[in-house]
Amino acid sequence: MRSIKNSKWVMRLMIVAVICCLTGSLGALAEAPQEYLDYEGYTPDLEMPPSSCKGTLRVYTWASYEDPGLWDAGTYAFHKLYPNVTIEWAFYTDFDSALAKMTADPIFADVVLLDSTVPKLWKDLIGPMNRDLIPLFDETYPQLQNLESMWLDGELYFMPEEFGNGVVIYREDVLDELGIPEEERYDYNMLFKSYGGKLKDKVLYYDSSTESMVFAVLAAGLPFEIMFTDMTEEQKDIIRAKFREGKANVKGYWTGFEEGYEVLVTGEAPIVTGWQSTYFYAKMGPDFILGTEDDIPVKIMRAKQGIMGWIDGWSIRKGLKEENPDLYKVAHAYINATIDREAGAYKTDWWCTGSPNMYSAALAESQDTVKELHLDDPDKAFAGVNMWKYSTPEQTRILSELWLELKAE
Repeated sequence: MRSIKNSKWVMRLMIVAVICCLTGSLGALAEAPQEYLDYEGYTPDLEMPPSSCKGTLRVYTWASYEDPGLWDAGTYAFHKLYPNVTIEWAFYTDFDSALAKMTADPIFADVVLLDSTVPKLWKDLIGPMNRDLIPLFDETYPQLQNLESMWLDGELYFMPEEFGNGVVIYREDVLDELGIPEEERYDYNMLFKSYGGKLKDKVLYYDSSTESMVFAVLAAGLPFEIMFTDMTEEQKDIIRAKFREGKANVKGYWTGFEEGYEVLVTGEAPIVTGWQSTYFYAKMGPDFILGTEDDIPVKIMRAKQGIMGWIDGWSIRKGLKEENPDLYKVAHAYINATIDREAGAYKTDWWCTGSPNMYSAALAESQDTVKELHLDDPDKAFAGVNMWKYSTPEQTRILSELWLELKAE
């Protein structure tokens, strides 16, 4: 569900991720296998296409996931196995728009990154994967091998790729200066209190009907589960009232990732809703290096109502196996590459998210962050966390309309 959208970083990545023109039709391998891939974890009976094959694999994901460090690093680096297969990238801004795109054009992409809550919505668009073609499955945390969203009738439909949290981040020093009591910083109601006008224009929300409106839901004392039900008008009125309480505190709504952490760095908005990556980049300060004089004193709100949790992962489009068996197998090699130990450590160092590979956390350079956010222990990382759940299209519509209403008031 979440990605770094730092414009400077993305610019560098776009330069690196040049898309080459290869022979063969779009989404097809140009030459039939003459021999099978002989590589660690890929036994001859799997009949993986040879490294010499050429073609294009279309990947639909968040912007900046084209970073080679996420799929072309380590023992199972994708281009180490398939140097002549080009990856054609397409990016979405949210899962709703991705679903609309794939519904209109079911063969738009071969591999899609989804949140663990949405595969049921995609059931007519994604097909089963072959667990044996993902040798690194055996290196993933046991807690992430049997998620409800992963399996259907014994077949794998969703492969976890990272996990993290939706959080409130605040500038500790600024709140101290404003006189916001320490005990108030463990309760989402802080976002909606005026404190005599001290928090006016001080709260910046991530522009999301689910990931930001949830703080009003929980502050109002409503159960987290109503985010995934058909809300009653009475419940909506309670949410409206709570959001209105803190309307004067709202500075605005961010969409580009840099907006979220930059206002924390400057102190322009000392309270921001976002992800742990927002926290991590703000903490590093202007030089993007931890442990220097310009580090920023930010904290994640450990609210009594619980923080939010999410798991993102890969699915393969329906029909690819029958249309192009070799590309179907190559798609598995790509997915496998994204959960390589080194790829996972890179993600933790750059984005502050957890890898499903149980050996990645130990390789990360940012061990303080690993320990702070329990990225080496899913049981602790998800303890007391409100995990995102499945929403029907109608429930999603209700949330979206209510969020637009709240913003417009």
